[in-house]
Amino acid sequence: MSDINFEEDQQDLIEKTDIQTLASYCQELQQKEDEISSLEAQIKKKKEEADKISSEIIPNMLAEQGLSSLKLADGSSIDQKVEPMTLKALFRERVEAGLDMPSQFFNVFIKDQTKIGRK
Repeated sequence: MSDINFEEDQQDLIEKTDIQTLASYCQELQQKEDEISSLEAQIKKKKEEADKISSEIIPNMLAEQGLSSLKLADGSSIDQKVEPMTLKALFRERVEAGLDMPSQFFNVFIKDQTKIGRK
């Protein structure tokens, strides 16, 4: 009878150990998910900051200086352009509204975007 109790005690110990291990992994998962959320929030903030520099600050400074592009000392260049899908959407909206789309308006930007061409 003592052998049976010993086996039952061992089984209880194994089950408790497994539950403790499981609980430990659950806590670790929660910590990892919290870290991921924090990093994603940081990435989102950095993307917003980069977008502001790209679409507002640099284009405004270029316009103030009367420049449309700039070549940097390391060979990188800054060019303004219209994404083809943006132009297509604008053209479609104007045509659907019954408005003409003269070629002189193809240089109108809905949103400025700065791209740095790297060597």
